[in-house]
Amino acid sequence: MRDKGIIIKTVTRYIDNNRNKLLKKYKKFETFNEQFHVDENNLLTEMKELASKERIEFKEKEYTISLSLIKTQLKAFISRDVWDMNEYYRVINTINPNVIRPIELLKSGEYEKILG
Repeated sequence: MRDKGIIIKTVTRYIDNNRNKLLKKYKKFETFNEQFHVDENNLLTEMKELASKERIEFKEKEYTISLSLIKTQLKAFISRDVWDMNEYYRVINTINPNVIRPIELLKSGEYEKILG
């Protein structure tokens, strides 16, 4: 679905219809990031319906495997469109092991041990 642009199209439609509601409910990105969750009731059903309209075959097994990534991408793109690229990266990097591991090392004190 990502390769066919369905995720971006879903976000664009969602933002077109909900930008003002999102800004009213989430005055700050931090609040949005803590409280907004992608689920079947808001975006996932819309995404599946759009894929169906565009005659993209829905594969339940692949969808289930990719669901966490899809949810994060949807939330990241909403963050980008409502706020900015910085907020996009703050969301998308929550699943990026190249960002997560170094932060874990810094927080744990292991980095200081390595430096001696």
